[in-house]
Amino acid sequence: LKEIQNEFLKLDLIFYVISHEEENNYFEKAMYGNYNNKRIMMVNMGGKTTELVIFSNNKVEKKINLDIGVGDVNEHFPQINDIDSNLKQEEIINYIINKLKDINIDFNCEIAIHTGGELRFQKLVKYKLQENKFFNDGIHKLYVTYEDFDKKNKELLYNTKLEELHNLLPENPKWMDGAKAGIMLGQAIFKKANIKYIIPSDLNLIHGVIKEEYKC
Repeated sequence: LKEIQNEFLKLDLIFYVISHEEENNYFEKAMYGNYNNKRIMMVNMGGKTTELVIFSNNKVEKKINLDIGVGDVNEHFPQINDIDSNLKQEEIINYIINKLKDINIDFNCEIAIHTGGELRFQKLVKYKLQENKFFNDGIHKLYVTYEDFDKKNKELLYNTKLEELHNLLPENPKWMDGAKAGIMLGQAIFKKANIKYIIPSDLNLIHGVIKEEYKC
């Protein structure tokens, strides 16, 4: 960390590590929008934690931090990227749901916005995306049904090699190392929360930083 700080100083730049609370705050700011008064669950997955934000009437109603992330799923299922491992989708989903057994995340939301590069990913691997019929915020233009999400996830888990995913993103192939764990974590959350429609999003906390700094 000290080495990174020194490199920033050489460039006359300030290096600052934000807290988890600040990260959540910027994420919320990034996601504020006009959702046609729909109840929306925002899902922001990290390596060790996942944040859920419930929007109702275009305002934050509830926030929940889950102590599980993409890294945890990868760590528990190191064979997840091996299509010959005989690892079952149900085994992964049941493991995650069991980890969340004492937490209620069903807040009568039919729609979830899945953030953190999910739009780019779902386009690359060709989920069955449809035009957003729920609201028009000028950003989130596509959605996938839970059923089609599940169907594509099976295909990716059982039939798609990690090398194939790497080739889809040559500028940052390592991002794909957590892709299968990410879709399984997302699906488990959507299943437990009774989500019917998933809207993929590329928004992240940087968009919240921009909104905060420029008051837009």
